[in-house]
Amino acid sequence: MKPGLPAPGTASRSPATLLRNALLFDPPSGTRRPASLVVEEGRVREIGNAEYAGKTNLVLECGGAFLMPGFHDAHTHFCRGGEYLETIRAGAFNDGAELLEEVRRRADGKREELERARARSAKEPPPRSCWVRGFGLDPAVWNLGIADLDAAGGEVPVVVETHDLHSGLCNSAALALAGLGPQSPDPPGGRILRDERGGLSGILCEQALDPVLGCIPEASAEELRRAILTAQELALGLGLTAVDENLSPASLPVYRSLEEEGLLKLRLHCWLNEGYLAKGLLDHERVGTPRITVDTLKLFADGALGSRSCAMREDFLGGRGRGYFVSDPEELRGRMLAAIDKGWRLAVHAIGDRAVGQVLDFFAEFQAAGLPVRGLRHRIEHAQFVAPEDLRRFAELEILPGVQPLHCAADQDFFEGLVSPAQRKIAYPWASFAEQGLPLPIGTDWPIENLDPRLNLYHGVTRSSHQGRRLIGTREALSVDRLLRGMTADAARAAGWSDRLGRIAEGYLADLVLLERDPAELPAGELLSLKILAVFSEGELVYQDPAWRGADGNV
Repeated sequence: MKPGLPAPGTASRSPATLLRNALLFDPPSGTRRPASLVVEEGRVREIGNAEYAGKTNLVLECGGAFLMPGFHDAHTHFCRGGEYLETIRAGAFNDGAELLEEVRRRADGKREELERARARSAKEPPPRSCWVRGFGLDPAVWNLGIADLDAAGGEVPVVVETHDLHSGLCNSAALALAGLGPQSPDPPGGRILRDERGGLSGILCEQALDPVLGCIPEASAEELRRAILTAQELALGLGLTAVDENLSPASLPVYRSLEEEGLLKLRLHCWLNEGYLAKGLLDHERVGTPRITVDTLKLFADGALGSRSCAMREDFLGGRGRGYFVSDPEELRGRMLAAIDKGWRLAVHAIGDRAVGQVLDFFAEFQAAGLPVRGLRHRIEHAQFVAPEDLRRFAELEILPGVQPLHCAADQDFFEGLVSPAQRKIAYPWASFAEQGLPLPIGTDWPIENLDPRLNLYHGVTRSSHQGRRLIGTREALSVDRLLRGMTADAARAAGWSDRLGRIAEGYLADLVLLERDPAELPAGELLSLKILAVFSEGELVYQDPAWRGADGNV
């Protein structure tokens, strides 16, 4: 670290910091201008010349680098992602054999603890630390089953969730703890997949997985704290200063404690998950602190494309049906109505065109009945397949589509043999949404996809898959500037923060990221390696590239 440059997290906010000679980007207008700015007490005080008449305790030379509002990931499972960083990541292995060897290694390390736990009480479920957990599995690629996990894990319970977190592969020990056997019926909104003889395959889809996950004891406050801080370190290094978080009630006190201690550097717009409705979720307190907002309820209409459980109007190819609703539509309608009546904003998960249309029907019904819909920033999350006649309804009802270009990248690699040509024509209609004049909050859905916003830039521009394939054309691709707006100003607007975040303006909070170059000037392939030089949270330097020399007058 260069002399004179404060360590990340230690920069003083008093009296002022001068960021000199930057190329400032304004996402709402798409304009750029060379300028310097002064940050004081966490906000942008002045934009203009390179010198500042007031006393400045820190001068950072930007050398023409690209300064913009910090990235805001508009859809994450943030704390959960931090927890998953400590579990098995299936995508890191070359094949199923390597994955099973890692399961075996971890299970071997847990057997003694499991035996001690059972000796203390045979009736109590095993502690959280006795489970082998993982995520990122693609059963269709590796063709693993219950026998494989049984051989690797034995009596240690094992569950490896799929890439989309909508299904999971379990061993017999995990299924037994959940009380699932060959005669267990499919639950509402879920499926228990079976082998050709009717036995359990180990794969549980949607709500069928809940009994297994429910057997895993909740993380302790200390474990949640560690997960959040680990995830935050990763996020800041990627230029993020805000995230939308699918919040569990257990993690909220941990977030608030970190904020009170001054350790929470990100800003959080939080959605409470419908899975907690039975625990009085509708009466949960709203939260509005300087860094944490809780005002949204997350509901689910259908499943996921990867699990063939998103509700489509047309059958998938190969006799795979047309997906399904994960809860009865009338039950979903009742939940939406109750939430709106209690003053909640809604973020409704809907991927298939049948699910998207149904959710829009409910919003239209509520609007016609005089309930608060327009102007409330209600959202439909994912909206991956949308019928042409439904596009205008988003605008008419002022429903915001939350989109994730990275899902387009991952999903295309298994389109062939599953998604029909007609379905491909209505897939990921980002440009059509933008043409409707809608804000387009853009996220990653981390840890389902990578947290790096540069990947959303690349795949949003190219519409290509991770394997470099393009099966849906570029008509619905977005420009770099429109993507940057979606990851800043539009995300801030969706969170209700557009009066203080999402642009660089006097009086706005100084949540900023300094990029080495203007992304719009780069070939698409170079977006992935665009260097993040520095990140500021309310003017405080919270990340810097080791090679950045902004404090000694050089770049």
